[in-house]
Amino acid sequence: MNIQGIKVGFELSHPRVVSAEFEEGSHSLKLKSKGSGECMVLIYLEGHRNTIYDTFKVTVATIVEPSPSGTGEPVMLHLGSAAKFTLIDHQREDVGWFSSDSKVLQIDSLTGNSKAINEGEAQISLSNEISAASAVQVSRITSATLDDQEKDLVINLDDSSDLNVRVKLYLRNSNR
Repeated sequence: MNIQGIKVGFELSHPRVVSAEFEEGSHSLKLKSKGSGECMVLIYLEGHRNTIYDTFKVTVATIVEPSPSGTGEPVMLHLGSAAKFTLIDHQREDVGWFSSDSKVLQIDSLTGNSKAINEGEAQISLSNEISAASAVQVSRITSATLDDQEKDLVINLDDSSDLNVRVKLYLRNSNR
């Protein structure tokens, strides 16, 4: 990029996380998220890359929902349940969803609607240049208990309103 006669360049440490381009006229570096992760951006004066430069870090949070928490644990689904995977803040129509194990989790490639059909783990990913994924653990419910606050439950048979009860579900970990 030539800014008022000065040649400026840039490098990205992880181009699967962000893409970058100089915008003509505004003399700005435009960054666009492509996937979750971190990327170091180096901007330098051409011909003096090692002496006249600046760096900054760009962090892109997950762009797929549902997604695992920051702990590295997978999204937990119970056998027979459904989930809809979506891109956060991306207006893209050219994505295709895929499951790494369609015997565990089936997913509609166009809508992102999925169904847990067997116990196990699967990775949900995208088919285009966006680098994003969500790990999913499918488990069978082994037991359910009423929450301690609900143990003195009284039901009025004449009441036509909906009944809401909190229940703790215990999933069997298929890795054990």
